Amino acid sequence: MRSDRRSVPRGSGKNATFAASPTAWDVFYRYVAQASTTDPLPFTQGRGGPFLGTPKVEWSTMSAATTVTGSKVAIVGDWSGFVIADRVGASVELSRISSGAPPFSDRSSGLYYYWRTGTAVSKPSAFAYLEVK
Repeated sequence: MRSDRRSVPRGSGKNATFAASPTAWDVFYRYVAQASTTDPLPFTQGRGGPFLGTPKVEWSTMSAATTVTGSKVAIVGDWSGFVIADRVGASVELSRISSGAPPFSDRSSGLYYYWRTGTAVSKPSAFAYLEVK
């Protein structure tokens, strides 16, 4: 595996955090240099500790394909540059259910409630990813 950048992204500094799937963390943890009998150095405090001295989190929906070319298996950056926003207000619609499986087979009505949530990266230079090459 090779990173698209050689170091932690610009602007992230001490606020950087690594994110990867639990499977990827297991692969990283088990990686030991050839002929080495010591614990892996990237995890100086064990499997649950920081990675390369930087905090880490497990992101279960991230790719776990650590051997497939093009897979992005880890992200590092300052997560204060990632914004999650909810639109103010919600919508409710009366939904006429014309047919279907029980309990809706009696042509009953229902309510459909929804709202919008969006995400954006406000500081793109604050993130980098590890991609399998």
